[in-house]
Amino acid sequence: LGPAQAKDTGLVFVSNEKSHEVWVLDAEFNVVKQIETSRRPRDMKFNDAQTLLYVACGDDDVIDVIDVETLEVVDQIPTGPSPEV
Repeated sequence: LGPAQAKDTGLVFVSNEKSHEVWVLDAEFNVVKQIETSRRPRDMKFNDAQTLLYVACGDDDVIDVIDVETLEVVDQIPTGPSPEV
């Protein structure tokens, strides 16, 4: 899957399945932050306001919720096996 760009922030979010992280890049593709997630983050989708990023983590059967402003995981939603958003 491709990266997700947060509207009006200049930030791009890229899931890294191998390191169990979401990398946050700026407009020049510098790494701003590496956010630790549950295992095997892959599919990502923003809420309508683009204030939260939902990250499906396939090996832990959860969706991690990242706050786009603080760049922190703020919630975790249990799902069935191999979630997608």
